[in-house]
Amino acid sequence: MSSVIERIADHLSDTLEALPAGTLSLYPSLTRGSYRKLHTDAGGRLELEEQVGQSRVFVVGLDELEQEPLRLGGAVPRAFLSEFPIVMRYEAGGPTRRSEILRQISLDQLVAVDAVMRSGWSAVSGCVSMQAEPGNIQKFVLSDDAGHSYEGYTSEVVITCSFDT
Repeated sequence: MSSVIERIADHLSDTLEALPAGTLSLYPSLTRGSYRKLHTDAGGRLELEEQVGQSRVFVVGLDELEQEPLRLGGAVPRAFLSEFPIVMRYEAGGPTRRSEILRQISLDQLVAVDAVMRSGWSAVSGCVSMQAEPGNIQKFVLSDDAGHSYEGYTSEVVITCSFDT
């Protein structure tokens, strides 16, 4: 994987774990540390969904990375456009709290977009452009061997960036 993409992913993780001051001012109900990165080698979505009892834990979804070369006149592409999600997990909290949780998820999508755009991403070596936008919200249900079911949601913020190699 490109070291530029790794730097971008690290920057995004650091940004969400320590929200920019401007984002905290705009959304005063949040504090630094409201979101936590899931530390796993694989970083896959299944591991994220299995974090029963935890909300606002996230992964930078490089396992869903899509890239295309930007052909700017050279025979060998040196610039690329990439798209991948930041995926955050939420506990369902039961049917009576569904609308409250969905409101929180929608707000958190806006917070993440604001934080990414305020983050100083242009200081990441090789990163040329970055955009963030709210993505899908999906409900999931997991069952264990004892027959217990666990419900939750995943929420995406889609990152689109270009970079030079």
